Amino acid sequence: MSSVFYKFRSAKDYDTCTFDGAGISVFDLKREIMAAKKLGKGTDFDLALYNAQTNEEYVDDSYVIQRGTSVLVSRNPPAKPGKGSAQRYVGAVGVPVAGQGYGGGGGGGGGAGYGGPAAGRGRVAPGVVRPLGAAGVSAQRGCVAA
Repeated sequence: MSSVFYKFRSAKDYDTCTFDGAGISVFDLKREIMAAKKLGKGTDFDLALYNAQTNEEYVDDSYVIQRGTSVLVSRNPPAKPGKGSAQRYVGAVGVPVAGQGYGGGGGGGGGAGYGGPAAGRGRVAPGVVRPLGAAGVSAQRGCVAA
């Protein structure tokens, strides 16, 4: 088991997100944080992650954060009221990439966007990070909030 440590800027202590493998994508970490902290639907805020040592923002959802990394989390107001970007991390499986998708059904062809509930069962589109395990979600993954 590997882990990444995260905390909100206003928090005193770090929480832990455990996962299988050498790293976790920014998309998956945001999804796990939203679930662990019970942040709701995400329509009223944007979620930003920063490296705690360099203060560099992780802007690419497909970027893989290495195990043992400390991350700062920031809830920011949405660019458009009621259109918070954090809503895409609620209940999502894998990382949709702009202009590419998982496609529908077992074939998993191209397309745009997420592709619906049957998406992601076939091949993964180029440049897409997909977590291991059944239906793209590891049973041993999760964040522990203090």
